[in-house]
Amino acid sequence: MVSIIIATYNYARYISEAIYSLQQQTFKDWECIIVDDGSTDNTNEVVNQIIKNENRVSYHAIKNSGPSFARNVGVGLSKGNYILFLDADDLLQSDKILSHVTAFTNDANLDVAYGDVRYFNDVDKNPDNYFFSLHKNKKQWIPVLSGNGKELESKVLRENIMVTSSPLFKKEALIKIGLFDPALKKLEDWELFQRMIFANIKLQYVDAENSWVLMRAHQTSYSFDKDSMRSYLIPILQKNLLCSNVSFGNKVYLLFRMTEELTDLVILNLRGRKIPVRSYNRSFSFFSVVAAVLFSTISFN
Repeated sequence: MVSIIIATYNYARYISEAIYSLQQQTFKDWECIIVDDGSTDNTNEVVNQIIKNENRVSYHAIKNSGPSFARNVGVGLSKGNYILFLDADDLLQSDKILSHVTAFTNDANLDVAYGDVRYFNDVDKNPDNYFFSLHKNKKQWIPVLSGNGKELESKVLRENIMVTSSPLFKKEALIKIGLFDPALKKLEDWELFQRMIFANIKLQYVDAENSWVLMRAHQTSYSFDKDSMRSYLIPILQKNLLCSNVSFGNKVYLLFRMTEELTDLVILNLRGRKIPVRSYNRSFSFFSVVAAVLFSTISFN
């Protein structure tokens, strides 16, 4: 069984379409766990109406705690051997689950299977009008990667390699990785993917027809909130800088990347553009540990 976890907050207007895309899957052995993260709209009414005719869907309401916490609750409730996280405003093409489960069937050592994504305007689902990114360009951004852990370190530390709804996880591998960090409300998927490489997971890109994630481009999407996303970036960079498993070359990269972000932060605030500080205060502590980190990675013989 595949467990699809939808963590949602005030997306009653979209969630029925997300569930419908599951009902259209060629792979039928699935359950959908809706974790309502404190919605104030009529999400509960919409989902409970669907549940009357769809026993594979369940609804669970929690106090608003952020998407990471809500997804982790969903994992705890799941019964499947495989886990997929679907955002409530997104869709899956009909062969998404089947093509990824087939990859696991063909390789017993596989931990994560993932595929490509296309974006569509809020009210335009015409496949001819799909685009490759939120910037509406024609260049694929999700990299084609297959392999284990450290082979992918540089790529994953430098950029996010997929969207949240793209990977199908073997549940035991997801538990090994450690689930989402509840402290992160943005970039939580990227941070999880970074931990994948240190858990020595085996990753495979699945190139199959009708197996894209379809992401809805609308102004209330978290992906458009760039300033808020930046407020979580430096703590993630710092965490990796202090990680003993990161290679020396990547520690140097992370140091320069953090310096760049902090410089931008100072300049933006001097210009009067306020960036949410949230975790930035503790991020400034990295200056005091940079020397120790660098020296710890060099062996003096």
